[in-house]
Amino acid sequence: MRFISSFIIFFFILSCGNADKHQKSKSEISNLSNAIKEDPTNVDLILNRVKYNIRNKRFDSAIFDLKQCLSLDSNRVELHYMIAKIYFDFSNESMKLKESKILIIDDEPDICNQLSGLLNDIGYSCDKANTSEKGLEIFKQKSFSLVLLDIWLNNSKFDGFQALEKLQRIDHNIPVIMISGHGNIETAVNSIKKGAYDFIEKPFDSDLLIFKIK
Repeated sequence: MRFISSFIIFFFILSCGNADKHQKSKSEISNLSNAIKEDPTNVDLILNRVKYNIRNKRFDSAIFDLKQCLSLDSNRVELHYMIAKIYFDFSNESMKLKESKILIIDDEPDICNQLSGLLNDIGYSCDKANTSEKGLEIFKQKSFSLVLLDIWLNNSKFDGFQALEKLQRIDHNIPVIMISGHGNIETAVNSIKKGAYDFIEKPFDSDLLIFKIK
C-alpha cells in the first residue's frame, strides 16, 4: 500500500513537471509575441521567436518570421543561413512524419475524427478504429509509431486496459497513450503501471496532446 501511494505521488510530481514545462513554453512564446508587438522592427526579438519555433518544429511560423527579418535587414548573413537550415530540417522532419503512423482506438467516431484531423494537420498519418477488436486487427496488419487508446471502450470485446495488454503482446516497443474523459490520478497511474507510455484526459488540450506525442 505504501509502494502504491509513493508511486501515485511520483507520477503526480512527474505529471506536474510536464505540465509546468508546457506552461513555461506557452508563456515564453506569449512574452516574445507581446514584445514584438511593441517593437515590430526589432530583428533580434523576432529571431528569438524564430529559434523558439525551430526548437518546437513549427517550421512554417519560423519561415514567416525569417522573411519578416529579411525585409528589415536583408544584408544579415545569419538570416540566409537560418532559412537554409529550416528548409533542410523541415525536409527531414517531413520524411520522418511520412513514416510515422498513429493508430487511434476510441468508441466515439467524433473523437477519432477530431484526433486524426488534428494530427493530419501537423503531418501525421492516422488509422482509426471504434472497437478494440478492430483496433487490434489493424495493429497486427500495419506498422505504427504510436497508439492512442481510449480506456472506456463501449460495445467492444475488451476495455482499454485489456486492449493495452494485447497490444503489448503483439509489439511491446510501440508506445501507447491512454485517453479518457473520466480520468483522475489513479487512472493515470494505473495506465502507467500497466505499461502505457502516458495518459491524457478528454476534452483534449491540443497543444498538450501534440507535446506528449512529439
